Amino acid sequence: MSFQEKSVWISLPVDIGLVLGYLVWLQLQLQTQSAETLDYKWVLIGFIAAGVVLNITLQIVLASILHKQAKLEDVRDREIKSKSNSITLFMLAVPFFLAIGLAMVEASYFNIVHVLYFGGGLAGLVNSVSRLFFYRRGI
Repeated sequence: MSFQEKSVWISLPVDIGLVLGYLVWLQLQLQTQSAETLDYKWVLIGFIAAGVVLNITLQIVLASILHKQAKLEDVRDREIKSKSNSITLFMLAVPFFLAIGLAMVEASYFNIVHVLYFGGGLAGLVNSVSRLFFYRRGI
């Protein structure tokens, strides 16, 4: 297993946990109050920041443990990254245009922000899963 594949395996549970964690928090909050009165901004920023910090920290730990493999990247790794990134760009375009459509019909900021957040989270998960698929099945 290459270093890049191990890197994906480490970041995938963090990404899933943070998206699901925010979804659970949001559902619990929406049971007691409406979306218009919900103060979600700092919680959402906190989840995003936690994801960045956790992923960077785990990548540093992995690179320090496997420092000899960390700098090795072959053609297959680059092709897998390129192919999965092209899939991810498509997956990012869908919530982006949906958010633009919501803004055009003057939907609430709550809806626009959450379409972008969950769309981005889904795109990140698709990126990781497609990379793992290509590592296991080939391109």
